[in-house]
Amino acid sequence: MKEKQLLGYWISEFLTEELMTYRKMSINTIKSYRDTFVLLLKFISEKEKQNYIDFPIKKFSPALIKDFIQYLEAERHCSATSCNQRLAAIKSFSKFLGYKLPDLIQNVTSIACIHSKQIIKKEMDYLAHDEIDVILNIPDREKKQGFRNYVLLLLMLNTGARASEIANLHVDDIVFGEFPTVRLKGNKTRMCPLWKRTSEKMQNLISLNGDRKTFIFWGERNNPITRHGIYEIVEKTIAQAKTICPSIAAKKITPHSLRHTTAMELLSAGTDINTIRAWLGHVSLKTTNIYATIDLETKAKAIYKCSANVTDTTPAWKNDDKLLAFLKNL
Repeated sequence: MKEKQLLGYWISEFLTEELMTYRKMSINTIKSYRDTFVLLLKFISEKEKQNYIDFPIKKFSPALIKDFIQYLEAERHCSATSCNQRLAAIKSFSKFLGYKLPDLIQNVTSIACIHSKQIIKKEMDYLAHDEIDVILNIPDREKKQGFRNYVLLLLMLNTGARASEIANLHVDDIVFGEFPTVRLKGNKTRMCPLWKRTSEKMQNLISLNGDRKTFIFWGERNNPITRHGIYEIVEKTIAQAKTICPSIAAKKITPHSLRHTTAMELLSAGTDINTIRAWLGHVSLKTTNIYATIDLETKAKAIYKCSANVTDTTPAWKNDDKLLAFLKNL
């Protein structure tokens, strides 16, 4: 079979030509697309009982994609958000195919019409101000590893950085001095100011690292810490905090929750949405607008709470039937 008749060929073209060269997408976005196709190709092998290398592009159909999404939900127990993310990557790929292979336009159009899963929005969990202190007091700062964990958590809460951004942090990304800052390299490189406490503790940690002058955070066996390692640190810290703080025990706190915590701290301090967007490194303001909604809900609850305690001062004439009748007849 000719190479251009195979699905694998077009996936490769899509990732390299379309995403890397033409759209110039970030490496993290490309990896997300890649992971979708890895899952899809494995699914094809199981479903079609053939090697995915030989799978023809003409069999890339709406029915196949619907079955794949169903497989993600039923077999892999993926959330609606994850399923929609995979579907969005496939729709983008099918649109690319429409340009390259007009003969597949019917399949491509049908794939574009596949409905996304309905997402039931859950209220975001984040740490309250007093709960932040509980979390930061968990690591044993007298021990080297405990001090590293403390600085890592402090930096995440200070900057709202993603786990991947923390893992990739180099010594050269920190600027100390009167106005200390850190350069975070994610989907969008940005500079974040550091609290004085964060700056001082990071300087101490770099000194403790000795000859290891490249990365800030190191894991076991003298290797830089990984994203997975950061998740483990957060999970273990939260698990310990839940045993001593009932309010934390009632929440589901993840590394991403620490980003929400940072945003809510900024919001409560009166920081505007555009600044929060830049602080967190959101590419689109739509992502940050969720905090604007939360802010409005918080204000509305506060107003309701205040009004509930106000004595009803409705003028007596409001209940005067004669007056109302008179007004209606004007």
